[in-house]
Amino acid sequence: MQLNNRYMRILYSILLFALGLVGYSVMSGPGAMGAYLNGVFPERAPGFEASWYLEDLIPGIDIPAPVRIIDFPEENHILVLSKGGMIHSIDVMDLESEIVLDISDRTFKLGDCGTVGIALHPEFDPGVSGNKSRVFLFYKTKPNVEEWDAKGFNRLSSFDWNAAEQRFDAGSEQILIQQYDRSTWHDGGAMFFGPDGFLYLALGDEGAEDHQLASTQRLDGGLFSGIIRIDVDNDPGRSHPIRRQPKSNATEPAGWESTYSQNYSIPNDNPFLDPQGTILEEFYAIGLRSPFTMNYDEDLEQIWLADVGSDKVEEINLIARADNCQWPYLEGTLPSELHEKPEDYIGNEREVYHELARDLSSCVIGGGTYQGTVFPNLNEKYLFADFNKNKLMALSNEPGVEEQEIEVLIADIRSLGLDLPEKAGITGVFEMKNGDILISVMGDSFIDNGRIFRLRKRTEIPDPPSRLSELGVFEDLSTLEPVEGILPYDVNAALFSDGALKRRWIAVPNDGNFDTSSEQIGFSREGDWRFPEGTVFIKHFELPVREDSIAALETRFLVMGENNISYGLTYKWNDEGTDAILLGGGSSRHFDIYEGSQYSHSQEWVFPSRSQCIECHNSNAEYVLGVKTHQLNKEMYYPHLGEERNQLSYLSEAGILDSWIDNPEEYLRSKDIEDPESDLEWRIRSYLDANCASCHRFGGLQDVFLDFRLQSARSLKSYIDLPNNSHASTESGKVIVAGDHSSSELWIRDASQETNKMPPLGRVFVDQVYVDSLAKWIDSLDPDEGLFVEHEMIIFPNPTEKWLGIRLDDSWEYPLNLNFYSSTGRLMMQDKMQESIMYIELEDFPSGTYFVSLESEDRREVRKLIKK
Repeated sequence: MQLNNRYMRILYSILLFALGLVGYSVMSGPGAMGAYLNGVFPERAPGFEASWYLEDLIPGIDIPAPVRIIDFPEENHILVLSKGGMIHSIDVMDLESEIVLDISDRTFKLGDCGTVGIALHPEFDPGVSGNKSRVFLFYKTKPNVEEWDAKGFNRLSSFDWNAAEQRFDAGSEQILIQQYDRSTWHDGGAMFFGPDGFLYLALGDEGAEDHQLASTQRLDGGLFSGIIRIDVDNDPGRSHPIRRQPKSNATEPAGWESTYSQNYSIPNDNPFLDPQGTILEEFYAIGLRSPFTMNYDEDLEQIWLADVGSDKVEEINLIARADNCQWPYLEGTLPSELHEKPEDYIGNEREVYHELARDLSSCVIGGGTYQGTVFPNLNEKYLFADFNKNKLMALSNEPGVEEQEIEVLIADIRSLGLDLPEKAGITGVFEMKNGDILISVMGDSFIDNGRIFRLRKRTEIPDPPSRLSELGVFEDLSTLEPVEGILPYDVNAALFSDGALKRRWIAVPNDGNFDTSSEQIGFSREGDWRFPEGTVFIKHFELPVREDSIAALETRFLVMGENNISYGLTYKWNDEGTDAILLGGGSSRHFDIYEGSQYSHSQEWVFPSRSQCIECHNSNAEYVLGVKTHQLNKEMYYPHLGEERNQLSYLSEAGILDSWIDNPEEYLRSKDIEDPESDLEWRIRSYLDANCASCHRFGGLQDVFLDFRLQSARSLKSYIDLPNNSHASTESGKVIVAGDHSSSELWIRDASQETNKMPPLGRVFVDQVYVDSLAKWIDSLDPDEGLFVEHEMIIFPNPTEKWLGIRLDDSWEYPLNLNFYSSTGRLMMQDKMQESIMYIELEDFPSGTYFVSLESEDRREVRKLIKK
């Protein structure tokens, strides 16, 4: 019989009383504490940034993978483009949706491509059929759109409007451009009609690094890596016929169509013209990498373009006629190590308008300058987002100002308590004619439904007291003795923080006895713990600068706010070490470090901004990173007890946990990377759990299939020969190459100090102890050792609680039929597996035994699964 914590405490008290240990009948708690540290912190995040939120624009209406939203010339209507090849007409007042075009039968939607560009003819009239009532789409196609293969055609087409049926005619397709492309990446697809009536379309660089020389910095090849400008009305007074056809950079597969252009003309005032037909005259600007978003600014009479970067930076560009944005020989302001600047470069070299560091953005999604009346404080600011980090931001646009300011409006949309798809990512930011700002979001599947949200602003919450001394947290700032009700804790495997020393406390709201479940921490044996609303975590950082001197750096607070939404605040200590001041944004400070009496080096310490706090302490990680079973399973000295206790045992016996801990030795325990008595692989796994698993876990990062939580994959060998799936990683590399650490992406990224470093936040230096330990472990692996020496299919973790990973060897041919069966043989779920690794959410599955079956025409593998 399972007894709850309260009754176990009573039995424990009776037992100790019988043994004569009356003074220790019930383990003493830390003392009473009000919510939010006795009300000193607000229930919601304070400040300008935290006042922004999102609301569902069309509750109850599901749109698979929305990527573009445009106004429709009918009151209260918008058009939403789905990546899978559908246009939805939505009445946002009556909440009605209708599919008005479906070309999913000709759209190749896997990978980074699909139907990704849309524009209505500027003279579109929903009451008139055909002629200029057309929609223009940019999409990927191939003969068999269900076949997984990187090769395909980038296609620009138009479709006629049928006024009688109030829909576009899928059979009226008029192809303008069909360009053979060897990659699913970097298609581009942003498009608009300018005030001149011409169609502007942004095109990427054909994706793979070895394609870039053929696809960039030229006008005599294919339609890649630039903005083209064409006349779809074929006005002979303004334009002339196409004089040169685009080329393919490789031969199309046998039986496929060819590359061509047709049904448009070249504007006579395009910047690159040649009556002899030696160049492609469509180009308006060149030198782009992956231009997914582009907008025209009527005030500036220039184009805003967000160019997704590689592993270095993201770019926001202002582009004019004949500009060369310098890719691939320059990315932002950083010269390429692989490509030289052409001796005879084309056009006008355009410097990047704003360069975004990787810690701020890793997949920029542009939105354009706001000109509406709904949010006056955003006027003239460039709105943009990040697909991977789910940030919404605004860039000031003040003439003559060299350093434009970035405001983070929403640090992570996943922290807003919204109904989001699995592994959600922002795909677009759209200003509508009525002044609304709409946000489109999709998951990692092109079948699952995405969401559309409207930006909203609430009354700003005032900051808490500006000085640490005014919070009432510590009895004495010189000793950091906390007030009653605040409990110290420690972890087995600490986060690496550039050599800083740390102290930690937690304040759980309670009346002094933890008698109710609302006052207790929800314990999980291996998963994340649940904390009462108003719980506050405190972490203090200090840096040894001399043998006998330690400099106080900062004291951070993580607050578990209302509706299970958390926020973080940082107090920066003054030079004298007497008090600390609340920070609004991030900052840095340099310290001189001495060894003995001799100066050694200068160390920079970076203080995180409020938005950066939530990047690591994110909603997918349940905000709290270090307070969990395997981290707290160690001895801790409790000043109010005057003795050491195992932290799990103490928290249980004091009633702070909602579960009784019989024997801590039965639970997982992290190990410090420098613990010589512990297994090396376990120490590395503990390190990855502490330093990387806040993002590298199921549902954490788009297209990155790594789960570094200690309780998940039972061996790091799961990642031997696993292909990289990050744009910032070495192309065609492997996460772990057995016997060769220098070729293992895990070591490369963790040992880097460049823009591809991991983790991207929280460190300036390389943790040499860790990277040396990682190299030693990788090099100790037999080169033939791998996941599939004996097995061709693995599922992990097994047993599982919420998620399941499936990994296959290279002998399978995709796509595969994936079926889940109950123990009685009932089919529970069907899906398609398109590549060698896949993650599936199983949170809604009841506990029990299941069978996972993967099937192709000539092969079938079945594995048994336990769902806890």
